[in-house]
Amino acid sequence: MYCILHITVTDETTSSGLSPDTVASQVLRAVETGSDEIFPATITQRLAIVLRAVWPRLLFFILARRAKKQYKDMIRNKLKQS
Repeated sequence: MYCILHITVTDETTSSGLSPDTVASQVLRAVETGSDEIFPATITQRLAIVLRAVWPRLLFFILARRAKKQYKDMIRNKLKQS
């Protein structure tokens, strides 16, 4: 049985991402050097990319635990507000 939730909350990771100025400078540098790819990501996000290639089960386990914790925290906060 699957449960699909639509949550419109910006999580901490999304809100702490790279600024548009940082991404723009990376794109410009890539164009200037003729680079085919850029990775506009923080060091934590880059580690997740590597971990997904090397040990995907571990990454998915970590992400699932984190999502479960964030969901519990969100429910707990909503109950406090009520």
